[in-house]
Amino acid sequence: MNRSTARTGTRPLVAALALTLTLVGSAVGSTLGATSASAADDPTNGGLWYYSDPDLATLHQHITGAGITVAVLDSPINPSAPDLVGVKNLITRSDSFCEDASGALAPATGTSEIAEHATNMVSLIVGSGAGTGGQPGTRGVAPG
Repeated sequence: MNRSTARTGTRPLVAALALTLTLVGSAVGSTLGATSASAADDPTNGGLWYYSDPDLATLHQHITGAGITVAVLDSPINPSAPDLVGVKNLITRSDSFCEDASGALAPATGTSEIAEHATNMVSLIVGSGAGTGGQPGTRGVAPG
């Protein structure tokens, strides 16, 4: 496969992932805005409606995001979260480009409450679905 063909072949994947993330983000925003329950509390499909409704399992038989680099610029992430443990190619920077409220460089990783948002976003992209305590975890839309 030449470079042109390889690049063209990734466009449908990138478009599909962008559309899925947009739809998931819109649905989560609507759910959070309408009720106090989060998407994880939705009993539909064990809370994995965002994964099962668009039938991502079938999509993943053909494309997984392998070879695509995704950067998440957000708060710190917790790479020790169950859904991120063992995820291939999860790279966190030891330095950071974000400042906290005092102007000091914020950490790139962490386990405090401030790391929850970015950890959830990264899990939606590459999460393994491991979960904890018998509960389903977050399965990523682009696990490869």
